[in-house]
Amino acid sequence: MAGAATPDQTEHVLARLQEAGVDARVTHGRESTVIGAIGERELLATLPLEGYPGVEQVLPILKPYKLVSREISPDPTVIEVRGRRIGDGYSLVDLGSTNGTEVNGQRIQETALMNGDVIGVGTTSITFERRLG
Repeated sequence: MAGAATPDQTEHVLARLQEAGVDARVTHGRESTVIGAIGERELLATLPLEGYPGVEQVLPILKPYKLVSREISPDPTVIEVRGRRIGDGYSLVDLGSTNGTEVNGQRIQETALMNGDVIGVGTTSITFERRLG
């Protein structure tokens, strides 16, 4: 959607997509709104999306892996690998280093990280800080 698109214009596009049986997800950004439309490519091609008021650009994304983009879904993608959840936070794992790894002065093998945690590796200290935006 164009940067100046109104909420009514966005709702109009969503309504047309839903009428066509397309799954649509809206993501509001700082400068524009992105509507991710997931459905049959041939069906989507028949919709006059670029002619709708407020639509700036229609960009087909054909590869399924693009669906994990933050533009489509702002929620983190979480998967499980060998019993460990990956993607819903930050963690630190020592994979058997000679000198070990410390967090806040405690030697660890694996731990979740929080803002302000001090990570020690050898003689180096690093303060973990997660910055949003």
